Amino acid sequence: ALPRAQGVIPQTVIKFLDEGFRHFDAGNYRESITSTRDVRKALENSLKATKQHPIADIVIEKLGLAADDPRREFLFDAWSYYSKLTNTGPHFESGEHVRPSDARLCLEVTASFLENIGRLLSTPTN
Repeated sequence: ALPRAQGVIPQTVIKFLDEGFRHFDAGNYRESITSTRDVRKALENSLKATKQHPIADIVIEKLGLAADDPRREFLFDAWSYYSKLTNTGPHFESGEHVRPSDARLCLEVTASFLENIGRLLSTPTN
């Protein structure tokens, strides 16, 4: 299912995810995973994230988390996992190596990740 954009996640990002689900439904699993990478890159661009200043940093700053807050590590680990997951799939040599379950995992993780980021970024700060 597509996440609710909640005014924080740009529609262009959501469109890439929708494209990924359409590729999945058509049996184009490699393209489906490639769409999740497009989601990540579009989200990074929309939030002006960089390799040196990833989305995890942006969320941490928005939430004002203290240096010793354990949620910082969770956000960094979640972003690292998501980045690796969406970057690996498109590098399979052939779409034949991509199983439907691989593509479904990428799509579901992407949808959940966007939903969570949307909620965190729309959280009022003190």
